[in-house]
Amino acid sequence: MRLLLDECVPKRLKHDLTGHDVRHVVEMGWSAKRNGDLLKLMLGEGFEALLTVDQHIELPQNVRRSGIGVVVVHARTNRLKELQTLIPEILDALSKLVAGALVRVGGYSDFGLYVARTLQRSRTMAPRGLKPSRYTESENAVNAAM
Repeated sequence: MRLLLDECVPKRLKHDLTGHDVRHVVEMGWSAKRNGDLLKLMLGEGFEALLTVDQHIELPQNVRRSGIGVVVVHARTNRLKELQTLIPEILDALSKLVAGALVRVGGYSDFGLYVARTLQRSRTMAPRGLKPSRYTESENAVNAAM
């Protein structure tokens, strides 16, 4: 499979993606391209898939219509060492990927952090007469889940 690594993915990860023809956005001269433009360029150059850690890639454009398969990696950071732990999952996802599909691998999500911060804000902005401690039970449940 002809695979492009997004700008946010370390270049050296391509050495771990055996069995694929892997290029990096910088290597192709496509740095700072918007996702929609990038997908069009990829299609023109014969790429079949994009590997990214950009959690919001499906929002700016319709991946399905692009004809490019996208693998979104959920990791705490985009450091090589951390992404390398997900190589088996990434390779498995690539082996099953079809044109226009968006697949997520890894388990880290910043949604739990978002909920915890929202609860914290709610607690500090509690309406008059409402005890902030009312939010503690929910907040503890979110923190325990993370």
